[in-house]
Amino acid sequence: MPDAHFCKSAQGWLELGNPREALRELKKIRADFQGHPVVLAVWLDAWIASGRWAQARQLGEKLCSEFPGEPGFWLGCAYATRRSRGGGLAAASAVLERVVDMFPKEWAVPFNLACYHCKLEKMEDAQRLLMRAVRIGGESVRQAALHDEDLESLWMWVANELPMTGDSTN
Repeated sequence: MPDAHFCKSAQGWLELGNPREALRELKKIRADFQGHPVVLAVWLDAWIASGRWAQARQLGEKLCSEFPGEPGFWLGCAYATRRSRGGGLAAASAVLERVVDMFPKEWAVPFNLACYHCKLEKMEDAQRLLMRAVRIGGESVRQAALHDEDLESLWMWVANELPMTGDSTN
């Protein structure tokens, strides 16, 4: 099963911060395995890591269409959409707005959507979404919020007022 090894090797290169080597390994995978969802997910991660936003966005959209129940594909698609030509924050936000309610146990979806809303200066929406993310993911999500530069304008609120138990509605 050399294809599986190439895929794992590509993942390893990504973990080491070397997307160029990851792409090299992915190209070694036989054509009949290139369409496997695991392989496609690694391609998405590699294109994101290498800043190939148009390719990542296109693949992200394809993966979201084919596997709508996979939150990681939506997150990757939104991330690439934010950075691709013709994309931006509003377009990335729209990607996650469509699915935020589909993943009630995934803190990363409302968290990333909160980041987009914060950068778009929709502070009430950002706070509501961040509360939702913290209710799902707990203290580690609060800590992530305190270090995410997209949420910088909410850092004081996060540190001093963000409720852990969530006393507001989704």
